[in-house]
Amino acid sequence: MKSGLVVLCLSAALLVSCDRKPAPAPQPVVAPVQTAERAGPVRWNAAAGVFEIGGAPLRTARLWTFDGSTDGFVGQGSEVIPADPQGLAVTMANSPLRSPRGLQAPGAQFPLVLVRLTRLAAGQGWNGALYYSTTLHGEGGDWLGLPLDNTPPKVGETVTLVYDMSRQARGAPDWTESVIEQIRLDLEGRGGGRFVIHQVALAAPSDGVALPAAGGSAAGVMEPVPAELRDRLAPAPVAKGCNVEEAALTRAGEGEILSLAGWISELGPANTSPEGLARLQGPGGDFVAALTVNGPRKDVARHFDLPSAHDSGFSATLRLPQLTPGSYSAWVYRRTPTGWVVCKAAQPLNLP
Repeated sequence: MKSGLVVLCLSAALLVSCDRKPAPAPQPVVAPVQTAERAGPVRWNAAAGVFEIGGAPLRTARLWTFDGSTDGFVGQGSEVIPADPQGLAVTMANSPLRSPRGLQAPGAQFPLVLVRLTRLAAGQGWNGALYYSTTLHGEGGDWLGLPLDNTPPKVGETVTLVYDMSRQARGAPDWTESVIEQIRLDLEGRGGGRFVIHQVALAAPSDGVALPAAGGSAAGVMEPVPAELRDRLAPAPVAKGCNVEEAALTRAGEGEILSLAGWISELGPANTSPEGLARLQGPGGDFVAALTVNGPRKDVARHFDLPSAHDSGFSATLRLPQLTPGSYSAWVYRRTPTGWVVCKAAQPLNLP
């Protein structure tokens, strides 16, 4: 009898255990990326669903908000999917990210391209170039734009990139004389990073509200280093404090683009001059361009507990002629009372 009770009890226990659902597997805990939004001339008004300049809403030919959809944007090998709860999640494999075709936007009426994004992870160097095709020509390095402020976004930073194509970096006044069919964003030099793109628009400027001129990060042109300058730069010692935080060399049609960002300081009672130089050396030649190196860097001043280190930042997007493939080195110089000091980018820049 006792054995029968034991069997019944065991059978009941097995039935109960069979009815129980297995405990769910523990989910990995992902630390959220803390974000902050950079101030700029254009802001997104979430309540109204519009971009604004000086509080005035901007009229748009196209506005993409990526609400549960990619809205027709595609990458070239990159993962492009709807973000949760809103936006376009992009994991970069290659630079190009393209809008749908057939925009039919008159460039003269809509010279502004606005891109609001958050950088979630850095890849192989910031680029920021905007290419486009029209009813008369396809994409090409002869026609491109750069943001008014092309300072590379920090990880966790949200920015609204403002492209004023009435002052496009190369090929003006092509945009304002054309009907725009498609736009292409090259956010990074060669991919590897992650972004959420929140909104993109082709917009008309607001009456009576002027956009600022492009800052020190606008595209400059690098020229071959004169022999006299090369001799003066040769003995330059390494700067006491510096860091080339971003460096990327990318092809752009019939030329190349060098993007640089970071800081360089004398770490003395004061910085002598905001005058600096950017230099690129490699199999295709030795090139140089003027560079302003007194951008605000509160983090550097705080780290060294030195007020003068605040005026040490730089950011530049520089154009070059078409270069021979190979490995290149990027350098940044700053003028001091005793001559130039130099900071070298830690990694070589490989141009395929």
